[in-house]
Amino acid sequence: MIGERMLNRTVFAPVKLQVENEIQLDAPGASERFSDMENHHDISSFKRFLHLGIEKGVYKSAMSHTYPTTLEQSFTTKLTRNGNGAELINIIKSTCKDPSFCQSAGVYALAVCDTSSNALVVNKAHKLLNVVCTTPHAILQFVAACERLTKKPFNTTGWGRSRRSAIQQWYSNKPSSEIAYAVTSCKTYQHWSHKDLLKLCHINPSNDLCCDILCSYIMKGFSKTKDRFSKEVCDTPDAQELFDLLEAVRRVKLSKPEEVVATASLISKYKMAWGHVPCHLQNDQMLWRKLLSEISLPVLLQNLPRIHAKKMVEKEDLWSKVLLQRLLNVNDIQQSGIHPCCWLYHHHEYKLGKKIKKKYRWEPDAEVLSALEVAFYISLKGVRPTQKRIFVTVSTSMKGKVLHWNQVPCQTFAVAFCLAMAQTEPHAQIYPFAKKWSEIEIKEDMLSVAQSKFEKIPVQYGSPDLARPLIRAKKDKKEIDTFIVITDDKVAKPTGNKTTTLDALAQYREVMKIPARLIVLALSSEKDLIPLELRQDNGVLSISGFNERVPNIIHDFILEKF
Repeated sequence: MIGERMLNRTVFAPVKLQVENEIQLDAPGASERFSDMENHHDISSFKRFLHLGIEKGVYKSAMSHTYPTTLEQSFTTKLTRNGNGAELINIIKSTCKDPSFCQSAGVYALAVCDTSSNALVVNKAHKLLNVVCTTPHAILQFVAACERLTKKPFNTTGWGRSRRSAIQQWYSNKPSSEIAYAVTSCKTYQHWSHKDLLKLCHINPSNDLCCDILCSYIMKGFSKTKDRFSKEVCDTPDAQELFDLLEAVRRVKLSKPEEVVATASLISKYKMAWGHVPCHLQNDQMLWRKLLSEISLPVLLQNLPRIHAKKMVEKEDLWSKVLLQRLLNVNDIQQSGIHPCCWLYHHHEYKLGKKIKKKYRWEPDAEVLSALEVAFYISLKGVRPTQKRIFVTVSTSMKGKVLHWNQVPCQTFAVAFCLAMAQTEPHAQIYPFAKKWSEIEIKEDMLSVAQSKFEKIPVQYGSPDLARPLIRAKKDKKEIDTFIVITDDKVAKPTGNKTTTLDALAQYREVMKIPARLIVLALSSEKDLIPLELRQDNGVLSISGFNERVPNIIHDFILEKF
């Protein structure tokens, strides 16, 4: 396979640089300099793609990122062909710092720019490689995407001097320990390995001993590398430290069940990732007990059912106390960035006592349940406010469960979301879909109290009308930046002479002179609930279901980052 790629390595023919078409992101009046409205729409859609990971204007919580299989279907490719490649590079550079940035989408967009016929765009894409591809998975994904984008239409792999140099710099410009962690935790992706990349980029590590050791390790393995460099590393502290790390990784991979204590010590000492842990130890009781105080809080929460189902901690023993300390650590909770709604999900999942897909069963511990509830309220103080004027309306007739979070009722989840919004956003207003239009004050309430207030509201049966909060806000002259509608799996379809959501949004913007935005959060819907014409508006976002990424997506959308 590698031999075929080496023989088929073809460099793109030189082309005339289209400098006159390149636009700087921070140039004054840049947005007005595009030739037509289609470019405006495509640039906005490209920003949305970088945040949502999909070219459509709908985010589905359970979707897998499937990228366009043909160049004609990708507006990213169309924009590069229209001479806006440098603009795309600038957008990627500014977007990759956002919390909601989808790395896999950014890697794909960078690969599209890499296959451009404009040499200037290609060079800029390669300079951004270290910024976007921050993980070993990402660099392998980048190469796989480049190969797929060039091989079928152009019958070439596109491995020219510029790409080889960029891949060389990715490996050589990082600390040796960082590269060691990368190549040992993620070895392959879509049949591509670090060994393949080193062969294709022709890296020359002769000037750096640590880089030379790593290249030898990737190409020939640890044993041959140790025989070759055993004498040289003795006089170089950095090289000795690197060698110790590689040897520790090897010992962990080859460890036996009876060596679990020593293995746990090595994992803890060198702060290894989950990818370093061999499969036969991933359910080991002693290993988990040793790592309870080391693993990150998100990983701990995800594995909470496994920990109790496999009886890695027992009630009121030493390890259960360590677990409770982790779940109640205020600094860890606020710094982890875990949204209160995610804490609510883990609370409901743990309380259920079973996980059907993995066939886990456990007896819920009352102290752990209490700790998860306390962590929910602590996490409210860690939510980042937008300082925008937000108008939230909630359907009162929701009966289903959150999509793929089947343990959480939609109504309970919606109340928790509103509580987080009310306690962190100083200008947020919460309204129910009810016959009597009145605001609900829950800023100082506990979750149970807030839920009881919603339950006292007379239920308005039927699907909520998305246009109603827009019409009401226009009538009351409310100055709103973002409208959020929370429902389950249905919205009302306009009939007769009723105002459509699209018209209501346009009228509100025109009357109030505010570029208001609209978010439709359909908690239990697998489909997009908004009509096609509304999807074309870049100020409208439709979300189906909920996952860990959704809070950051909503936050950045409200701040008009996409």
